[in-house]
Amino acid sequence: MRRAGNRERIFAVVAAMAALALTSGAFAGSLRDNPLRHDTFAASGLPTPYSAMANPYSAGPQALAEGAQLYIDYCATCHGPSGRGDGEGSTDPRPPSLRRSDRAADGSDDVYFSDGFLMWAISEGGEPIGSPMPPYKLALSETERWNLVAFIAADFPRSR
Repeated sequence: MRRAGNRERIFAVVAAMAALALTSGAFAGSLRDNPLRHDTFAASGLPTPYSAMANPYSAGPQALAEGAQLYIDYCATCHGPSGRGDGEGSTDPRPPSLRRSDRAADGSDDVYFSDGFLMWAISEGGEPIGSPMPPYKLALSETERWNLVAFIAADFPRSR
């Protein structure tokens, strides 16, 4: 019996890793949320100019109130009234939870709740990654999108 050479071992390891990645990704996506945008970001980083963006406006009460209303008007149908991806219009796989408190356990909250990441997701929608989320860069002004970013980044104040 011939011993497996390096090529065969490498192929076996790569095949096993690919199978594991495919099956674990399918289960994780169906059980938790839609990781597609997050995987895209993790693989290539935020596109320019979003990577260096920071909210230029104060997250004061007026901005948060406007962000809350914009969320109800534009986001709650799919992301749910409290941002957990359980809205009546949610898709399969369902939208990710937008609650910082839901994501804090896995350590991704700092990455996925940066101003630039949220502005990218809201502005560009899902088209770059094959998600049904519409882009809002033409429907909402820049100030409105920043107010929505502030509301989501503040973990949905008054909507617990």
